[in-house]
Amino acid sequence: MFRKYLFKILIVLCGVVYGIAGAHAQDCTVDYELIFRMSKPVIGSYNVWDVLYGEQETEERLTSGVYDANGWLIAAGQRAKAGSADVDLILVALGRRGRMHWEQAHSVKGLHEVKKMIARGDGFLVLGNLKDAKGKQAVWLGFVDANGKLTGSKTLSDKKDGMVGTDIIPAHDGKNYMLATQFITAQGEPASHAAVHKITPDGKVLFGPAFLPGAENKILGLTAVADNHYIAVGYIMRANGQKAGWMMRLNEQAGIDWQRQYARGSGAELVAVRPLLSRYAVVVGGVDPTQGSGENAAGWLMTVGIDSGEIGWQRYYTGDINYAGRDLLTNPDGMISVLLEGTPAKEDDPDYVRLLTINPRGQLFISDEYFNGEAADAYQIIKSPSDERVLLGRTKMKYTIETPGEPEPKIIRSHEGWVLVGQAAEPYNDPCIQPFQAAP
Repeated sequence: MFRKYLFKILIVLCGVVYGIAGAHAQDCTVDYELIFRMSKPVIGSYNVWDVLYGEQETEERLTSGVYDANGWLIAAGQRAKAGSADVDLILVALGRRGRMHWEQAHSVKGLHEVKKMIARGDGFLVLGNLKDAKGKQAVWLGFVDANGKLTGSKTLSDKKDGMVGTDIIPAHDGKNYMLATQFITAQGEPASHAAVHKITPDGKVLFGPAFLPGAENKILGLTAVADNHYIAVGYIMRANGQKAGWMMRLNEQAGIDWQRQYARGSGAELVAVRPLLSRYAVVVGGVDPTQGSGENAAGWLMTVGIDSGEIGWQRYYTGDINYAGRDLLTNPDGMISVLLEGTPAKEDDPDYVRLLTINPRGQLFISDEYFNGEAADAYQIIKSPSDERVLLGRTKMKYTIETPGEPEPKIIRSHEGWVLVGQAAEPYNDPCIQPFQAAP
């Protein structure tokens, strides 16, 4: 709570200083590149509320969420099935303060991953991935009504290659969807590669060009940007066997306007992208350290011009543990919320989540840290109807079960679904008309 008021005090003080110095030119200098060494958090940050979902004997995770017309959070995820490689699709409706209104579980043959859920009419569309008895993969689309009931499904597969879905977003036309996939080829040519399909609400593929630059590649995130275009991010394998961050601007037919590679460290990838102030995009990912450097993996954030892919600024977040970017949000005023996952080298230290609040010029305002149980992971960040920042993931719990007559208690560890609601980003008015310019 102290941080919340400290932030407000700083904003007021900044306003006073700006008023006094009104006759002087505003310093709008942007540091092109910065490395932030994050200190180890001592205690967790304040949250509005959080809740666990699951049972002691099962393994759950919540991977995606959408707010419905009631203002309820509809969270989708998966539950591991005992003695089976398949997972169940789980859906749960949560009201204010995490009160559960309903829950649904659906058994889907071959389902091994629940990737994402988005709105579809009055209900939802769930993106998942299937695997058959021989290990070949296919994309699964589940159609869910407003009460979490599975009303139908569609499987997208390839006769020769495996196929996995990696992201899905609404198309610019407001009716259809853009689906990113990867074709997983057998040994030989071509290498495993990405494709972007335009599909109808019923899962019919309208088109789906593949991207075959001669090297393995994968799209991990999509977003819609101005002028009916899309930005796709992921990775591409370089000739030296290392990953490089990969970005493309796609037109309405998913044709390439431009593509760029961003090599960093001993390997890098971009996992999520959002539009920023109409002319730019902000992307997040991770960088593996250069071999022999003794450094840890870093979260990686950068802004680019959507017309060219030229970098505006970039930031690296590192420290005594490994960091990786997971997701991000942007506000209309340009404020950026970045979800980082921290993985300590020591097994005794818990995994935890950082939520960074950053202005459009790359200045770090606040770092919030969230812990839960023995370890906490988050996969997605979304906004609530009141602009609170909502994290969906899982937490590792330890349960001590004492049984009468038994000399020692029984210890049970399991993962449960986890939802955390953090405070909204404070409104921000950047006095700089041009937030940043692309590097020359």
